[in-house]
Amino acid sequence: MMVYYRVNDFSRAYADLFYSVLGSMRIFCPEFLSCPAAGEVVSSGVPEAVRRRVVEEACSLAGKALGEKDGEKAVIIWKSLLGDRFGAG
Repeated sequence: MMVYYRVNDFSRAYADLFYSVLGSMRIFCPEFLSCPAAGEVVSSGVPEAVRRRVVEEACSLAGKALGEKDGEKAVIIWKSLLGDRFGAG
């Protein structure tokens, strides 16, 4: 999966994080992935359409987090995608 972005559209740190999230999903999705963004468990036995939905939902949530002007709301959105440990320091 390739992700294209313009650095000027949002900060590079968030762009790198977004790319990392998608890369991690690509690696773990075939084996086992519990994605809070989609609220479904995806494993190797689940149809491709469900995997695609997980990735689309994650992309949608990541896009919302990247576009959110309120920092606290952005963190809440990222936590819904990445889990409670995101931003814990």
